[in-house]
Amino acid sequence: MNQIVISRIYYTMKKLALYLLFIFGALFIPVISTLLISGNMGVADRKMGITVEMKNGEKMDGEQFVIGMAASELSYIKEEEALKAWMIVCRTNFVKAASGENSSKNASATQNEGNVADVANIGIIKNIKQKNLNLDYVSMKELEENNGRKAYLEIKKKLEDASDATFGQMLTYENKYADALYHEVSIGKTVSSEEIYSVAVPYLISVDSSQDVESPDYMDVKILPYDEAIRFNPKSDIAYFYKGIACHSIGKDEEAYKNYTKAIELNKKMTDAYFNRGQLIFNTNPKLALDDFVSAVALDPKFIDAYYSIAAIQKNSGQYEDAIKNLDKIIELEPHAVNAKALKKLILTKYLKN
Repeated sequence: MNQIVISRIYYTMKKLALYLLFIFGALFIPVISTLLISGNMGVADRKMGITVEMKNGEKMDGEQFVIGMAASELSYIKEEEALKAWMIVCRTNFVKAASGENSSKNASATQNEGNVADVANIGIIKNIKQKNLNLDYVSMKELEENNGRKAYLEIKKKLEDASDATFGQMLTYENKYADALYHEVSIGKTVSSEEIYSVAVPYLISVDSSQDVESPDYMDVKILPYDEAIRFNPKSDIAYFYKGIACHSIGKDEEAYKNYTKAIELNKKMTDAYFNRGQLIFNTNPKLALDDFVSAVALDPKFIDAYYSIAAIQKNSGQYEDAIKNLDKIIELEPHAVNAKALKKLILTKYLKN
């Protein structure tokens, strides 16, 4: 009797187990099959919708190109959050370039806190050639060759994770793409747009960056080596030039001016010495600064920064037509010149609108 009962219990449990297995199979096997077939939805499945034609004829989605951009300057990006921020910078610069303007084109996107826009809503061209982008890029093949297989796989995963975490995010300001500028390490503070471009950009302001002194890449500026070089060779224009840079970087402007001047006396064709001296006195003596910038472009007719400084001084002194001519020269040399286009637009809309 006990044997019959046990057999019936076993039969019932076996039947129940088969029934549960059938239910489990009906419910979950399709899901498991889907996962096995499709794999994990990662960065390869995220498409920006912009096709980039590479120089070798290969075509890739814009997001893959952005990853290659991020890979081009990874030496100083160690932290995960820093890599995410760097990915957003690269994506912003890519979409600006792909828009055909590389400037503050209207971004018809919903903005989130922090001026981040969704790339999916931005109406830009869908195909672009790499040669027209003028952006740094490293292929995955080059990344592996430069780092070895093991390190390459680790780097590639970090890049793809950062891309996945920030996909669709870009920097905007007032519904326009931001100028996503960056630096590896500062001398204790960042510089404002006025210090670099002579044009005020509200979000490019000087801020404290004193934590940079803790960076292994931080470099203390010392003047002594240049003094030693000058004592060794009093006619070294290079030594005076770099001593001028060192003095300028730590706020010794008068000494910097003297050293740039000495470098020019020793070498009348030192283009960068004219330019740096002009930058040094841009605000205090724009007339003399203009002479230096004119000398710089006379020596180097493709010196875009010098043309821009000339245009900025001309704009400040009311010489708007002359400023436009120099800005047009920049745009002719560099069609994606963001700041030249911005300053030209400002002059045309604010000062020459009639």
